[in-house]
Amino acid sequence: MNNKGFTLTEVLAALVIISIALIVVAKEIGKTLSVTKNESYSLMKNNIIKASNLYIKECDNRTIECNITWKDNKTRFKVSILKEKGYYNNFTSPIDNKELSDCLVIESEKHNGVVNTKIIDNCY
Repeated sequence: MNNKGFTLTEVLAALVIISIALIVVAKEIGKTLSVTKNESYSLMKNNIIKASNLYIKECDNRTIECNITWKDNKTRFKVSILKEKGYYNNFTSPIDNKELSDCLVIESEKHNGVVNTKIIDNCY
């Protein structure tokens, strides 16, 4: 007798192997997406710091009207001011699409005329 086909055991074995392969691939894709989103978030914060430095420089040079004040060579402001003034527009998190303009704060300090800026992340 000449049977042309697969047995039930062969089909099930093939399905198990394919399922395991798909699970492994799905896990790796999930890890990659998570890393990519976190890296994008870090880049976003770096760009916000750059925009903040430009804003601070133009405020200090009085080329624009602004409301930041220096006390003991330090200043703090919410990043939402950058949106209001047109220095940075997209504060949507690449991690979960959350609006971040009210939970990110810029903190700058002057030392010998050099401004050091960092971002305080109250979002996550």
